[in-house]
Amino acid sequence: MGTFLNEPYLTFSKRLTDWLNTSGGEVSNLPLDLLNRAQYRLWAYRAWEGLIVHQSLTLSSNASSLPSDFAGAVVLVYIDTNSDGKPDMYFYRNGNASSGYKLVDVFVKATGHAWTITFFATPGGTPVIVYPKALPDFEGTGTEYSFFPPDLLLAAAKVIHIEESDLVGPEYQAVLNSYATLLRDYEQSNQYQNTELRMSVLDDAGDEIGVDDYDLEGGSETDVSGVWDNDRDLG
Repeated sequence: MGTFLNEPYLTFSKRLTDWLNTSGGEVSNLPLDLLNRAQYRLWAYRAWEGLIVHQSLTLSSNASSLPSDFAGAVVLVYIDTNSDGKPDMYFYRNGNASSGYKLVDVFVKATGHAWTITFFATPGGTPVIVYPKALPDFEGTGTEYSFFPPDLLLAAAKVIHIEESDLVGPEYQAVLNSYATLLRDYEQSNQYQNTELRMSVLDDAGDEIGVDDYDLEGGSETDVSGVWDNDRDLG
């Protein structure tokens, strides 16, 4: 793995300190504060593939607490009835009685957020929740690495600082352009790589179904098995 992904915090944070050239006032460690907030901004931007977790749930009365690194974002909830590693039935937030669930954030000021999931009906197998795991904050000590490329993280921190400092002009625009370019490049090189490009029709349980297909000449009916054929001759 390239050095730019394995550069420790104590190295790349110095570049932000030099750029800030300030001790921060009420914030005792301004670079640390900005980098943690930048990490959260990038985390919240998209469900990054490198952070996706598949977590099996143990239910009690159709309910389960969710892991401590769950932060409210859900990609999928499913069961794998034949143990082939692929979803066989999907569940949806506030869905119908047979395939729905609800999420509850049990927030307490003294302890913070704690999430639970409750299914409306007993699933026909072990449910699995798929979610982007939350990233722990940097502590600013010891050996720490950034999930995101340090240059992207630094650019996000600079944008946050300039926004809060009410600075405008060429410097702000240059930082904003750099952030947008780095974010675009990272997204294009890391997200949705080598995916199967096809569309299919699913029923309300998430299973692929066949649909009736008619040509534009004689109206003959065929079963396209849920796959849209973009190469059909339209006459």
